[in-house]
Amino acid sequence: MKPLLDHGRLFVLIAVLLGSLGACAGQRVSGDEMTLTASPADPSLNEIPAERSLEAAVDEQGAHNVLPLVVYDPIEPLNRGIYAFNYQFDRYVFIPLVNAYDFVTPVYVQQRVTNFFTNLGEVSTFANAMFQLRFDVASETFMRFLINSTLGVAGLYDPMTALGAPRRTEDFGQTLAYWGTPDGPYVVLPLWGPSNARDTVGIVTDSVIFNSLIPTEISDTLAWKLLRWGLQPIEFRHRTPFRYFQSGTPFEYDLVRYLYTKKREIEVLR
Repeated sequence: MKPLLDHGRLFVLIAVLLGSLGACAGQRVSGDEMTLTASPADPSLNEIPAERSLEAAVDEQGAHNVLPLVVYDPIEPLNRGIYAFNYQFDRYVFIPLVNAYDFVTPVYVQQRVTNFFTNLGEVSTFANAMFQLRFDVASETFMRFLINSTLGVAGLYDPMTALGAPRRTEDFGQTLAYWGTPDGPYVVLPLWGPSNARDTVGIVTDSVIFNSLIPTEISDTLAWKLLRWGLQPIEFRHRTPFRYFQSGTPFEYDLVRYLYTKKREIEVLR
């Protein structure tokens, strides 16, 4: 089944949402509240930037003036607290580590590291394609992993993409959705970020499956632990362009929640 939106239209959707919400901010938010547009690296930014509640804006302005970004979020106060914690961790821990990694690692080496970890991700895609009985995706993924792990020197290079076999991604959250499991309430996970009840189960299951497939002779080594729990999170954050409170809107939490939900809808239907 084809996705509801292709990537180009998704980018247009994001641009429209950012522009519209930015305009709302300019009309309704005072100068003090607009501190959220400051860079997290700004040393003058000592407090978490203020955000407005979308529901409060609806009450004040009327539903017709606010984009329909509402997603089922029954534990929103807790989620917002975790979102604030993630911002602080990102600002003081993750981004400094990412900046250090970017400074000391040549771009060529960064690409090899990215290829290595994305090649490991083929394990999860293969398993979930099998769970979904999508044997065409499973066989293609198996070939990608086999060729890239051998000719591609342990996945440091990606000859399969050059040969016209682009990478597919499947996770256990998509598998649950494939068999009819609803996404459930929205949640924000500590350090991880936006998710929902179904995808949270999927994240845990994918991790268990992956770890169970790694031989103990490898998983028990210090080198593997440093790669898995040290370098991999930093590398992933490095190639994730999102930065907290730089969206130019006082409704950033609502925007992230909405875009994550729509992104997962597209990935499930792909």
